[in-house]
Amino acid sequence: MKKKLLLPFIVIVTIVTITGCTGSLRLDTDKLGIEIGSNGRIVALTDKSGDRDLLAAGQTSTLLSVRKEGVYYEPSAVDFSDGLLTLRYSKPGIRAVIK
Repeated sequence: MKKKLLLPFIVIVTIVTITGCTGSLRLDTDKLGIEIGSNGRIVALTDKSGDRDLLAAGQTSTLLSVRKEGVYYEPSAVDFSDGLLTLRYSKPGIRAVIK
């Protein structure tokens, strides 16, 4: 039986723009910007008030890890369509859909 994981995506401030560009997805508010790479990792987290990246130089961060049967999986791909952010994982059958 195929299980589907649906998680709410809570944003404190309103998302004003969602931009897809080659290999990444960018979500912006008036105060914060986040860029998600095609592999589902955060590649930039920008504080717009200070115009600085909040991630350590040269580092990325996993957007959402999933634990199944005691094993942690990191996303391997991301897609945004119809208002849903879908993360796919290396283990077949695992995906997270964020609304």
